Amino acid sequence: ERHGAIRLGTEAELAMMRRVFAVMGMFPVGYYDLSEAGVPVHSTAFRAVDAAALKVNPFRVFTSLLRLDLIADPDLREAARKTLSARRIFSDGAVALVEKAERDGGLSHADAARFVAEVLDTFRWHEVASVNLAMYQRLHSAHRLIADVVSFNGPHINHLTPRTLDIDAVQEG
Repeated sequence: ERHGAIRLGTEAELAMMRRVFAVMGMFPVGYYDLSEAGVPVHSTAFRAVDAAALKVNPFRVFTSLLRLDLIADPDLREAARKTLSARRIFSDGAVALVEKAERDGGLSHADAARFVAEVLDTFRWHEVASVNLAMYQRLHSAHRLIADVVSFNGPHINHLTPRTLDIDAVQEG
């Protein structure tokens, strides 16, 4: 499988992302509590769940959700919560197309093309942070992943890993 990774900030973002991935035939598989390793997130992998679907879509997206409850400083935790509650990562068009797919059991080719464009926008890189430098530094001092999730306006793709047995050869090539 090819592998990508994103990080989300709120339960509402995760709930909507589950719906987005379901439109693409991808479902949550597994649960990972990364707090056991000192990382303030819990995660799942969204992917196809049967062999035929996996042949069509050999991709999974490791999706982490920030655990605000693991931010020790209550003022910083509240600032992070407030920042995340103000952001909106899904466009109206993406939400409408998810709702249409759920209602109609899928999308037409034209709607599917619009869906891909709308959802891709969810993952675009944002050049401007949603917090100032002082807040970023406070968040980073708590944990670099907290800063990464809270400081950006969306769940940019952290990495994509191609299907290979030798990642070094792929990166050199």
